[in-house]
Amino acid sequence: MKKSQSHKDVEFDHKEYRKGPDFMVRLPVWLSFLGWGCFFIGLGLIDRARPERDTFIPKLAQETYDYGLRVTWDEEILRMVLYFFLAGLFTGMIALAINGMRQKRHTDRLRYQLLVLIGFSLTGIISYFI
Repeated sequence: MKKSQSHKDVEFDHKEYRKGPDFMVRLPVWLSFLGWGCFFIGLGLIDRARPERDTFIPKLAQETYDYGLRVTWDEEILRMVLYFFLAGLFTGMIALAINGMRQKRHTDRLRYQLLVLIGFSLTGIISYFI
């Protein structure tokens, strides 16, 4: 190396030995899928837990048999929703921690969807207790 050259100017004949992303790079991606899956299952269960709507079908059915509408939230299903939101929150936090530790390569990036998942899950958990 010449005296006027810096280390940045010198090109090294470096063979890339890594065969792609390792397990710890792929783990936050899979945890993100799992967390979002838990969150969307929780959202789907909210629709099942809400009080039933009074439409014309129950009114027609009431003429032939006693069809009682549930007018309150189903607490058992809401508890399951809370568990799914907690699972989404914890998987998002674990994936974010692993992703933060793995910022070694210049191609590594922070996964912002994990922050969104954590925020949405926290909002769902807080709304459960309100």
